Amino acid sequence: MHKISFFSYKGGSGRSSTLINIVPFLIKELKADCNHPIILLDMDIDSTGLTYLLHQGDKVRTGLSIQKIMVDGVPGGNNFQRKLEEHQFFSNLLKVGSEFHCEDGAVLLLPAEAGVSVGKDGTNKNMTNRDSGHIEKIIDVCERYDCAAIVFDSSAGDQDTANVSNGKADVIVCCMRPTIQFQEGTLDYFKRMSRIIRNRDVILLPNAVSRTNTNVDGKVYPITAKNRIIDAFDNNFPETGNTIHFDAMTGSHFGIPLVRRFLWQESILANLDADALAEDEKEAIEMYQQVASMIYKYGQNGG
Repeated sequence: MHKISFFSYKGGSGRSSTLINIVPFLIKELKADCNHPIILLDMDIDSTGLTYLLHQGDKVRTGLSIQKIMVDGVPGGNNFQRKLEEHQFFSNLLKVGSEFHCEDGAVLLLPAEAGVSVGKDGTNKNMTNRDSGHIEKIIDVCERYDCAAIVFDSSAGDQDTANVSNGKADVIVCCMRPTIQFQEGTLDYFKRMSRIIRNRDVILLPNAVSRTNTNVDGKVYPITAKNRIIDAFDNNFPETGNTIHFDAMTGSHFGIPLVRRFLWQESILANLDADALAEDEKEAIEMYQQVASMIYKYGQNGG
């Protein structure tokens, strides 16, 4: 089973919208279906962005959430006699496959409930070992039922839910804007977390990259940013104990382009009429497909 974390050191990277646009291609790569679903976990419990993007904000208030599992544990966590669709955990997840134009049960969501913390101090810091153990139990249940993948929509920065997500994943898709603060913050994060986050395949994925050449202080962008980021990670990332992958930066495109539609309306581009797509949308879809293939490839190491 593939274990994937979508992570960004800072907010504003477009991480959650990137995730939902890659899922349609992950479904194909992993051959996900109702018997082998992809399980999405909204770990960004401060903002619950994935839950909102998949239009599940109202349903979570009466059902299972990541916060409830942190308190009560995984329902049916030690009962493996029932079929997947009858198991207490899977049957209480939200079916969101229709959001990706596939079988409804092929993608299941464990949502986050807005305004509900998990830490004893009323924040989302200070998660306990027991909390981390509940996430491990989710992984165990999903592996026993031969799920195609578990996908964490991680929180940003040093939040405990981010560290747990990245610590449990085999592949980390690291979304970032092509700026100094993202570059330096991301490098520093992986250096500091190298004790618990090691031997991971990290896909570096610049997002919302302008395709317009711009001269700043005598330097031409975006090529200057591309070279700066690659040099910084090439020289410094090995000491983190993880493997960095630049495939999404060094091919025909430098990261995912700025998609003008997303300035006003987040969408799953694969669901739209292909003949009506703008050029930036077509290029973005190419990149989403490429990243899905990379996840499949590198996830084989741990999957």
